[in-house]
Amino acid sequence: MQDDEPVAIAWLQLVGGAYLAPTSDRRSFEEDFSDQVTDKAWEALGRLQAKLLDEYDGAAWLAQRGYERVSLGLEYRVKKHGRGRSAVPAIGRLLSPEFSVVCPELAEMTVDEMVSFFEPVVLDALSVVGERKNLGPLPPAGQGGDLASVPLIPLIEDPSPYDEEPGDCFVITRMAPGGVTPELIARYEADFERLLSEEALGAVIEAETSSDGLRWVVRPGRRRRRRRG
Repeated sequence: MQDDEPVAIAWLQLVGGAYLAPTSDRRSFEEDFSDQVTDKAWEALGRLQAKLLDEYDGAAWLAQRGYERVSLGLEYRVKKHGRGRSAVPAIGRLLSPEFSVVCPELAEMTVDEMVSFFEPVVLDALSVVGERKNLGPLPPAGQGGDLASVPLIPLIEDPSPYDEEPGDCFVITRMAPGGVTPELIARYEADFERLLSEEALGAVIEAETSSDGLRWVVRPGRRRRRRRG
């Protein structure tokens, strides 16, 4: 994402980590894979996430039930240790499914090989999400326009956005009396891009949806001192 593009919430987030297996004395735990393997897997999930965001219309798919994002967590295992993760909980408008992946060969894979390995795993997990949340199949990009959307589920908490760095900032708010939908988000963001200058767009540091609208945080530019003649 370029600096002058407004921040938007992606419909998919991929995260993961190695399974923590108990040691022989059961007094401590050790990871199934090393930090180096986990780091490569994180890079692979980042590449795969970008690929799937381009290839599927997940925002429209989720909006059928008022959801906004899927944050899919994968647990990497060398072998099956008891019961693996396979849950699809929801917090407000956010889905946070968790699944286990048994793959002892993961330690020997390159990042490119991991991308190829994880893609069908992630698509299978999203199929489970679609079944359990009555969303149906995930539509390819450009084919989600016929899906009927409902207003997004209100957030459990509704904090105002803020600038993490010290200093003042603007908060721009657009209300949505009928509820926030993907179509409304797209229209508001188009208005935002049309009305603000490139300098202002580059100063957007945070964006979020709330239960009744959209808000952006814009950091004011530094004042230029006038030169004395």
